[in-house]
Amino acid sequence: MTMSISFGLRSLVLTLLAVCVGVLPNAGALHAGAQSDEPEGRIAYIRDGNVWVWSPDGADPLTSPGDARDPTWSPDGDQLLFVQNGGSYSNLVLHDVEEERSVRITDNEPYVESGSPDYVASSSWAIDPSWSASGSIAFASDKGSTDELMQLWMMASVSDDPFVAPYDGGDAGSIEQIALNADGELAAYTVLATGGELGGITYVAVRDLDTGTTTPIAAGPLGAYDPAIAPDDAHVVVSIRDNAGMSDLWIVDLQTGVAIQLTEDEQAANAVWSPDGAWLAWMSPNDRSFDIWTARIDPEDGELISDPIRIVEESGVDATSGLSWIQ
Repeated sequence: MTMSISFGLRSLVLTLLAVCVGVLPNAGALHAGAQSDEPEGRIAYIRDGNVWVWSPDGADPLTSPGDARDPTWSPDGDQLLFVQNGGSYSNLVLHDVEEERSVRITDNEPYVESGSPDYVASSSWAIDPSWSASGSIAFASDKGSTDELMQLWMMASVSDDPFVAPYDGGDAGSIEQIALNADGELAAYTVLATGGELGGITYVAVRDLDTGTTTPIAAGPLGAYDPAIAPDDAHVVVSIRDNAGMSDLWIVDLQTGVAIQLTEDEQAANAVWSPDGAWLAWMSPNDRSFDIWTARIDPEDGELISDPIRIVEESGVDATSGLSWIQ
């Protein structure tokens, strides 16, 4: 299946939600050839509130706070950022892999009586960090927001102070599930549209982090979410939910706006690219929680070119926290 998306800004969202979907022979179909090799590197994910890491040797826990979510690797893979949930607030925490120690890098818990109205009112959230190869970091937060919406925040490096990213005001609601490109100049994220005809619908947008210009790139009958920018900066993989509630992976060409379906009836979400752009990993539900799958991808032709390999089959895997892949 393909869908063609014409680029615009705010008015485009309505067009995207009503877009017609046509059939392209063989698009999105998996090639039935023999598996040539296996994925490599390390994939971080959350299981039972802890950061776990898959590698070709197996899966092992990396942290043990019990309240972790949203992991993202540093560019060199020596450190990892994750979110620690404090109940009515959350913070970004930096974990050093070699030294096996963690340190909080944001301070969102208010210094007033715990549980008081002032405590709740002045708490803030930090979620969904993304660490680019350039060293810059993006995350969503409602800190300082007058409308309680999650906004895009940036850090030039892990040691610098956070700041609100440039913004043209074009998003239709709160944002989440952020993905930066390699040079940290483009962010893709999920927008939860609020109010009006779009109320409750999610769509995927990209933002130029120099100008603040926002552009919706993908939507669907029941929403689009979980963007992942390819290492070539030319493609974004998203999950699109159809009228029957089935989510599948689609690949969007950022130049042409054409989106091609990659999976079929998989309930696939949380896609992430391998650092070399040759593989995708994603999550699909099992009877207990979620499995993690990988397959080779040809982004130019818009198709998966190997049979999927299930690399994680465990209970307690948190799909909302997504995946992060480092070589």
